[in-house]
Amino acid sequence: MSEPAAAGRDHGLDALRAFALLLGVLLHSVLPFVVAPGHWAVGTKEPSKVLALTVYYLHSFRLEIFFLLAGFFGAMVVARRGAGSYLRDRARRILLVFAIGLYPMKAVLGALWIAGGLETGWLDLPPDVRSLSLVELGIGALFLESWPNITLTHLWFLYYLACTVALFMALRAVVAPIGRRVTALDAIDRVFFRLVSARLAPLALAIVVTPILVMMTGMDIDTPDSTFVWHLPVMLLYGLFFAFGWWLHWHAALFAGFARRWRSSIAIGIIVAIVVAIGIGMRAKGAPWAVAHPLALKWLTSFGTSVTMMFSVFGWMGCFHRVFANASPAVRYVADASYWVYIVHLPVVVALQLVLAPGNPWWIAVPCVNVAAMAILLASYHVFVRYTWIGAWLNGRRAVKAAAPAPEQRAGLS
Repeated sequence: MSEPAAAGRDHGLDALRAFALLLGVLLHSVLPFVVAPGHWAVGTKEPSKVLALTVYYLHSFRLEIFFLLAGFFGAMVVARRGAGSYLRDRARRILLVFAIGLYPMKAVLGALWIAGGLETGWLDLPPDVRSLSLVELGIGALFLESWPNITLTHLWFLYYLACTVALFMALRAVVAPIGRRVTALDAIDRVFFRLVSARLAPLALAIVVTPILVMMTGMDIDTPDSTFVWHLPVMLLYGLFFAFGWWLHWHAALFAGFARRWRSSIAIGIIVAIVVAIGIGMRAKGAPWAVAHPLALKWLTSFGTSVTMMFSVFGWMGCFHRVFANASPAVRYVADASYWVYIVHLPVVVALQLVLAPGNPWWIAVPCVNVAAMAILLASYHVFVRYTWIGAWLNGRRAVKAAAPAPEQRAGLS
């Protein structure tokens, strides 16, 4: 029943990981037309319902896929190189990136947030600081926070991933020796395999996830980006997906079933998301029924979000496993670039929003921001990262430039 993933590079899952990261760029690009001024550098008092639904849908499955794949590829690395090598790799490429990048990112984003507030009028600086430059204001904002309530920016996912890896590997070190002596675990593994291979597996797993979402403080899945203190429901949710991905590495035969049902799974996820968004809107606006039955509506919307999540995760896994199964230089390039793009994208996106969002409808501003941001980010990756030590740091290897053809080859003589 246990079938590890193939030893070669899984092009479909590589592309899926890039997809999950790059969806974050899209998600952040639409926020000026969804959230109120002050909650974003450029906000709105009349949110777009279409973009609000887009944010909800993407937020319901994107990071779940990312943590699942982190577990999947983690199991692959441990199987090939051992736990020690895996932990050193995660410390260098995840924890060190977070530690080095956090405060510079906070300073830049702080300056951009202040610029956005001044540009759109939601921020009024005290007279004694109005003469300071944006650089000084951004750096000064760092000293307004106190430990542990430190804004983690969009890099919070690296902090949670590093913590998840550490906790999982510690638990694995304790449980693995016991598991080898408990034969009943093989039976449990077979039962779970049959469950996950069933057509309604996403629905069954959604029931398991629902109580975790009920513990969230927000309307769907919380974003714990304002403190180093663990948000336990979020840690539990992403930890479960990490463990699920680790288990999937040893049951790669399941991907064929996901691939057969990917269209229907994605369609169900989208349809349920539209329905659940109505319920979440009722909760947010304080509709009479929502006020009268807050707990019931929270359970209903949490279950709906869980269904959206699980069908979307299964659907997109199946889609990429089938559609991107073969090697593609273009997809491989974007997959390699995606980590860098996500880490540095937010200042670029917000800066473009300061220029394009005010005064323009979303259907003009959002495409322009995404096209311009991706052009800048991919160019920066190609020039400053791909063939440098930064690429070796982030991707675990440095890409090698193709050798120039010999003169006689260029002339077509050989």
